[in-house]
Amino acid sequence: IWVPGTRPRGEIRLMGQPIQRTLTAKYLGFRIQPNLGFQEHINHLRDTARKPMSMTIPLGPLQCTETKIRHYKLCIRSLFEYCAPLLHCGTATDLKKITTCFMTPLKRMLQIPTWFSNRQIY
Repeated sequence: IWVPGTRPRGEIRLMGQPIQRTLTAKYLGFRIQPNLGFQEHINHLRDTARKPMSMTIPLGPLQCTETKIRHYKLCIRSLFEYCAPLLHCGTATDLKKITTCFMTPLKRMLQIPTWFSNRQIY
């Protein structure tokens, strides 16, 4: 009896070497798995953005606003723009969380309260 999905798959070779099959793939810095939720992607982005931001906040009083915005655009926003094709796949709630992750570093750099609306900053 033939059942879909039970047939053994053939071996794939590249330049004579066998390629191993995996259940995960990496695209634009994200691991894509069947059971991985979107919240894990948001947490990964938040953790990745903390690294360059931790270097910028201590320099806050010493830098002018233009320098802070330039650093934000080059080091932090580029992380979010790199994976933008994946980020548009989420729900409206996920997109709000991503916008919050996207704007929180800028608010902290410019010493704007984090509860301040994102619409007024754009």
